Amino acid sequence: MKKEISIIIVDDEKLARLGMVAFFKETNIEVIGQAQNDKELFNLLKFEKPNIILLDLEFPVLNGSKSMNKLQKQYPEINVIILAKYHDEQLISDMFKRGARAFISKANADSKTITNALNKVSKHGFYLDNIACLLMEPGVKDRHYYRAISTPKEIKIMGLLNNGKSNEEICKELHITKDSLKYHIATVFKKLGVRNRTEFGIFATKYFTLPFIQKNHCT
Repeated sequence: MKKEISIIIVDDEKLARLGMVAFFKETNIEVIGQAQNDKELFNLLKFEKPNIILLDLEFPVLNGSKSMNKLQKQYPEINVIILAKYHDEQLISDMFKRGARAFISKANADSKTITNALNKVSKHGFYLDNIACLLMEPGVKDRHYYRAISTPKEIKIMGLLNNGKSNEEICKELHITKDSLKYHIATVFKKLGVRNRTEFGIFATKYFTLPFIQKNHCT
């Protein structure tokens, strides 16, 4: 008997995926595919078309914003539920603007909560029951959060800034104007909560393990 809701689970943790698959066997939800990153997801979508994608933001290939943009452009009919270990108002708002139908914190969500969200998104289009509580909690930020809220160009600029490149050198390497670079740097600084290159340097030192601002990222 065909189940009511078909989903693809995207999570880099195999045990998390297997745990959800096992739980959903006793529900009206069918897992028709699994992916450990967004590259695998888009390959899978060439052959499978789920009702909903459970998308963990913590993956290495694309950042959250780019993945959501690509999903909206290529598969607007597929609903997306975001799962994340980190959140704040900015990220939650950004994901909804990019087409997400629900945003669930992995820190305080169990399988029943996710099942409830899947059913509500399937029937009503959105699951918003938890948003007020999320917004009342202190924002949770880590290296994955900063990657998720940054565009590919901003990530490149962070790497070049961390390498000590001058504005002129960055403009030449990225083929952009000085005014465009100033705009991007201002946006980057605002997202990171820093005011200048000195504070950015302190931030970069603190988050040195961040893939997108390692010293060898742009070399």
